[in-house]
Amino acid sequence: MNLLKGYQEAVQAVLASQRELNDRSRALAGSLGARLRETSQRLKDMGCFLPLPPPSNDELWAVDGAYAATRRLGDAVAIVAVAAASEKGAPLAAGEVHLIPHTPESEFLLRARMIMLELLAAVELVKTKGCSVFLDGSFGSGLVMVNQALRMSSRVDQSLWQIIESLVESWAEALELVAFEELPAVALPKLTSGYRIAPRIGLDLPMSDRALLSMLLPPGTWTSEARLYAALGVETEEKGRFRFEGPLDETLKRRLERVASALQNKVENAYVRLHEPASVALAVEYCYSAKEAVALLHGAMPSPRLQEPLLLVAADEAAKSLCSLLQHLPQGQELWQIPYRSYR
Repeated sequence: MNLLKGYQEAVQAVLASQRELNDRSRALAGSLGARLRETSQRLKDMGCFLPLPPPSNDELWAVDGAYAATRRLGDAVAIVAVAAASEKGAPLAAGEVHLIPHTPESEFLLRARMIMLELLAAVELVKTKGCSVFLDGSFGSGLVMVNQALRMSSRVDQSLWQIIESLVESWAEALELVAFEELPAVALPKLTSGYRIAPRIGLDLPMSDRALLSMLLPPGTWTSEARLYAALGVETEEKGRFRFEGPLDETLKRRLERVASALQNKVENAYVRLHEPASVALAVEYCYSAKEAVALLHGAMPSPRLQEPLLLVAADEAAKSLCSLLQHLPQGQELWQIPYRSYR
């Protein structure tokens, strides 16, 4: 009996604690909701939120990449694929097959090559088709990931290092077009964005920028990070110099550091909320026109409930489908003397 009574008392104590927690959560949610509504109205009154521009009619492509590797005969066979999709016709995709050493660094270098090929594909599309391009992932994360791979140069086999060394100069040229020539490339950061805005506008909340703007932006509006800070009188510091590592030619290294540092300070962020009340804020990065970047995203979202353009989904699926061919590649070492490309 005493044991049963003790158990019942423990259960009641847990339930009481749970009710207390629920009450506190509701009170906090109510307080947070009131703060967010107040902040939203204040920003709206200051002219921070703009109505969405009409959807863009410009020709638009989306570029995404993928990579995969599997161990064979002591080495690894890898596929790096990049695909581009437009509203007209089937996606275009190209894949490379490499035989590389099986090391912990392999994945970093394969990912870096994919990132560089994505930007090179975007530049080629703009040059040949006169279109605008969506890229999956932010410009900043691409810089960081490539630099990670460059740092590993002293620890990897020469054949593995060549995977990215052969593209570095072309990639630098592509970055310069984005940073200095206003290439119409729009990057879409992943679902988890930064946590910069809340503390800078006086909200002590552990909320990502996209989550916060999903609550502040009224449906059918957009704003930019720069616009928010300017209205609130928030000063932002210029970011420091971006430093590249690795056995690069000093001239090329300085060139990369110059363009990467410029990108860090020139790339702007905009947040878009479509007309549907249930829609969430979408983030875009650009180095040219905020309004044009927002109009491109508006035109690429056939449903307000989507969280990324369907063109990016199509490019992603096309790239991954090429990588899925990895399981069908031959086993024999003699068949892997040189890398080859496959197009579709």
